[in-house]
Amino acid sequence: MEKKNGLDVLGELTGISGEDMRSIATSVKANFDKLNACPYHEFKEDNTSNPAHRKQYRCIHCDGTIDQSRYTWHEKGRRAKPGYYPRS
Repeated sequence: MEKKNGLDVLGELTGISGEDMRSIATSVKANFDKLNACPYHEFKEDNTSNPAHRKQYRCIHCDGTIDQSRYTWHEKGRRAKPGYYPRS
């Protein structure tokens, strides 16, 4: 029996080739790496995203993208900009 990795199995279930699944996984990892390395996000709506998909937001600092749900939660827990301290 041939040993398969998770991406190959997922590819078989979805009809997407293993090579395409690896390409998607690489893109997703690169996006997470950009987001995780960014000290402060300022998201703007990404008008270049496909209108058939969920609305996307792109950070103007790291170029990472998130969907509408993650954007909503990010805004609820938003931190002040580094170096910005409101007067008491």
